[in-house]
Amino acid sequence: MLDRVSQQRRATFAPVIALAFSANQEADCLDFLKQRSANTEIITISDEMQLRLAADACLIETGYRFNILGFTAVAGAICPGLPRVFGDISGLIVAKYNNLDDCNVPAAVAIYNTALRVKFEQLREKTLLVDHAARAIDGLYGLNHKILDNAIFFEAVLIAMREHAPDCYFYRAEIIGRALSIYIIDPRSRRTNVARSGDVYSAGWYFSNREDSGNSAKAVPCLYTPYGVALSPTGRTGRVIHVGADIMGRVGELIHSAYAKIVDMDMLAARMKILEAQPLGISDKSEFNAIVKKWVGYLARFGLAHDDAKHIVKNAIQVGKDTEPRDPLDVFTGRSLTSRTALDLVCAILRYARTAHLMSRHKIQTTGMQMLLPTPTNKERR
Repeated sequence: MLDRVSQQRRATFAPVIALAFSANQEADCLDFLKQRSANTEIITISDEMQLRLAADACLIETGYRFNILGFTAVAGAICPGLPRVFGDISGLIVAKYNNLDDCNVPAAVAIYNTALRVKFEQLREKTLLVDHAARAIDGLYGLNHKILDNAIFFEAVLIAMREHAPDCYFYRAEIIGRALSIYIIDPRSRRTNVARSGDVYSAGWYFSNREDSGNSAKAVPCLYTPYGVALSPTGRTGRVIHVGADIMGRVGELIHSAYAKIVDMDMLAARMKILEAQPLGISDKSEFNAIVKKWVGYLARFGLAHDDAKHIVKNAIQVGKDTEPRDPLDVFTGRSLTSRTALDLVCAILRYARTAHLMSRHKIQTTGMQMLLPTPTNKERR
C-alpha cells in the first residue's frame, strides 16, 4: 500500500528537494542556493485562476504543480482542514479505513477547487513562492511576511562566524525543500574526556532559515556527539521573524548572540558523570513495559510525541549508546538491561533525531540538549 501511495504522491505533487553538503562542499552548497534563487519568483495572488487545479492536480493556468509543502500551505490557508480532506479523498494519506481502490484524485481536486472559489478572498494579495526551473509552487507568504533568501543567509552566516571565530569551520548543510540548516564547529572545543567512553564531543553552532513560509531564521549553540547533534533551545534571542524592517541587520545580531553562547564543555563533562550514574531502573526483564511507560512520561514533559518517545525509550533500553553491532541473543540479557543509564536515553534521542521528520527533529534535538545541559530556572539564574 505504501508503494502505491508513494507513486500517487509523486504523480500528484512536485518532488521536495532533499540535499546534504559535507565539509568540503561549501562552495557547491552556495552555488546550488544561488542558482535556485535565480529561478525563484514571488508572485502576488490576484485571481482565483492562478490556483485552480486540473483533474491531474496541475495548475490550469501554468501547468505547474504544488510540492506537498506548498500545497499544504495554500490549502490550509483556504480552509484549515482542507489538506487532510484532500489527502484522504485522493489516497495520499494512509488511514485504517482507506481502500486505495476507492480513492480519487479528480474528486479531491474538485473539492479543493470548490473551497478555493468560496474562500478565495482569504488568499488575495498573499504571495506564492514559485520555482520556475522545477515548475513548482513551493510555498505561500502572508501579507506581512518577507522572504529571506537562503543564499544570502548562508553567506552572511559564514562571513560573520569567521569574523567572530576565525578557527571555526563549515561542517555540514542540509536542504529540505526551502528549509536550510547550517552546522559549524569550533575545533577548539573538541574533547575526548567528556564521557568514560573517550568519544569525541565538540561544540559549535546551528543556523536555519526557511524561504517557503513566513517562519523565522534561527541561530543557537549546538553540541556534536557520536550519536547526533544536540541543539540549545531557541529562546527569545535565538530567532528572527520574517517581518519588519532591516531583516539582515537583525540576522547579524542573531548570529552574534549565538556566538556568545557556545556550549561550556567543562559543565558538560560534569553533567555527563551524573547521567552515566543514573540507571534507567530495570532490574528484571519483567519490568520492561513499566520502565518504558515511566520514561515515555518523562520525555512527554519536553513536548515529544508519544510515539516518538516510546520508540526512543525502547531503543535506549535495547541498544543504548552502543555503536557496534550486538549479538541479537544478548540484547535482552539481564546485564544489558540493568546497565542502561540516562546517558543511553540521551544517545537514543539524538540517534532518533537524525532520521526524524523536519517538523519534529528540532524538538527532539533540543530535548537531548536539555537532558545534557538543563536550562536553569529563573530562580537558579538569580
